[in-house]
Amino acid sequence: MNYWKDWTTELGLSLHLDNFEGYRKSSPVRVGNDAYSQLQLDIYGELMDSVYLYNKHVEPISYDFWKDLEKQMDWLADHWRQPDDGIWEVRGGKNYFLCSRAACWVALDRAIKIAELRSFPRNDNWKKERDTRFISPKDPRWLSTLDRIEKELVTDSLVYRYNPEVASPDGLSSHEGTFSACTFWYVECLSRSGQLGFEGQHLGNFPQAFTHLALISAAHNLNKQLNDSRNKNVDDQYRGFPGQPGE
Repeated sequence: MNYWKDWTTELGLSLHLDNFEGYRKSSPVRVGNDAYSQLQLDIYGELMDSVYLYNKHVEPISYDFWKDLEKQMDWLADHWRQPDDGIWEVRGGKNYFLCSRAACWVALDRAIKIAELRSFPRNDNWKKERDTRFISPKDPRWLSTLDRIEKELVTDSLVYRYNPEVASPDGLSSHEGTFSACTFWYVECLSRSGQLGFEGQHLGNFPQAFTHLALISAAHNLNKQLNDSRNKNVDDQYRGFPGQPGE
């Protein structure tokens, strides 16, 4: 949620500051936010995953708080199939974004887990809407998707959010740079698929906690995959020797 300094939330007026420049002279620099009135369904996944982790690792959430969340999940269970403006607040109109669909699944899944853990009341419809099937990160269909991403959105191992000319025209005259969060998500996808030999050079800064979270998640999973790979090599080396790994 964004506020003006007078605590109002009417941020639709977007103004260009022509006497300012962004990182490496990027432009335009704006105040205000045209996205304040957009529908972004992914926020429910981020919200409920955070609540789930807080309830699990910090302290139990209150019943009153749960009742507020329950209303949100009831609405989401009935509306997650509709098009939205997506995580990137695109200017080209609503669409059926995969990221939003996945985030809605996360929201319902975490809500169900909290309800079951705490014996909170919940709508039976949540489970019906959540239950679906996911493919493996090594499934050929997903590997072909990664290959398509690499061909269309990756340059020097860094990843663009999307191609504005194809996915959603944004009306901007300047060329968009790669996004660090997307790059770290790509690293995590590669590591989960068993592709551990990649490298790239980062240029720029880390302006958002969003990027830091993507970095931590990618590093954590990559470390796990590398450890599994090393352990497998040890198993292969000592296989057949009594008392050694792999016996």
